[in-house]
Amino acid sequence: MGVDPKMTDTEGQDTGLFPRNTWTLNAWVEYMESLPVPTWLLEDFIMYQGLTIVSGAPTVSYKSWTLFSMAFALAHGSSEFGFKPTQTEGVPVWVIELESPGKATANRMRMIETGLGVPIEEVSRNFYFSHMSGHRLDVPRDVAEICKFVQEKNIQCVMIDTLSKSHTGNENSSQDINKVLLSVDAIRANGCAVVLVHHSRKISLDDQGEYDPDQALRGSTATSGGYDVHLHVKPNPTNKKSIEWIVRSNEAGDLFYKASWWFIKDEEKPQVKLDLQLVDALDVVDEALIDSCLAKLLPDKRYSKKSLSTAWAIPEQHIVEDILKRLMDDGAMVVRGRGFGVKP
Repeated sequence: MGVDPKMTDTEGQDTGLFPRNTWTLNAWVEYMESLPVPTWLLEDFIMYQGLTIVSGAPTVSYKSWTLFSMAFALAHGSSEFGFKPTQTEGVPVWVIELESPGKATANRMRMIETGLGVPIEEVSRNFYFSHMSGHRLDVPRDVAEICKFVQEKNIQCVMIDTLSKSHTGNENSSQDINKVLLSVDAIRANGCAVVLVHHSRKISLDDQGEYDPDQALRGSTATSGGYDVHLHVKPNPTNKKSIEWIVRSNEAGDLFYKASWWFIKDEEKPQVKLDLQLVDALDVVDEALIDSCLAKLLPDKRYSKKSLSTAWAIPEQHIVEDILKRLMDDGAMVVRGRGFGVKP
């Protein structure tokens, strides 16, 4: 028996449009399974009808470059740059850019166009763009306008840069952020994914001394509780020219990517390239890093693993332990009381 595409209450009466209606569980599951949509729009990064947070330091983390490149991949269906869109014919995407200067943003788009080899004219059939449009996720009229456009153009993904510019509230207030997330849910209710670019605070460690990308999110903890995928961008402590991505989701757990951006400054056709690689774990410790870490330690001081992490500016505990082990194996460091120190 087929499933009625409209939701009905338990009495079988039509109660209006999604999401006010209630289904029997079986009818709802069968209906969702019947929809011709995948679990992922962009494998590992953007789920169908999901919320993805792209976070990183305010500067030199390439968050906007990442967002625009993802938009190109989704709109064109291209697997260039290492992204894997599941709809090879492309899907309608809407980027709402709220802070970057217009001329600089246009230059970025041209560089991505050249790097991908995909003409903007070709990708534009699925690519909608708003610049400094003033859309606010805590203003009902603006949210209604976004939802209307999503419905009219069958937008599959709305990307907003940045979260902080998309509302007038206090980002440290859970009440204000929850209001924003409710608006995001209203957009997603139309069968649309949402991607928000967000800033991260200073690198932090959890109680076990491990790096937690969710704790690095700036503002209210409501943000970390509301996403489906969190793509956190951070510098590589062993190679300052490289970028690391930690991708966290309930669907796939924690995934790790190495991301290298290449900017080719050709006068006629400047372009950008992204080398994106999925890896089993982040960071390979080299001799230069070990030597620099040893040079940062005071000869008479006792260190815990956590204080070593701080002294070396390396938040990943497994890297700290690897460096410590190799320094002790080389005889450069020894056990000192309940901690460790430089060998006299």
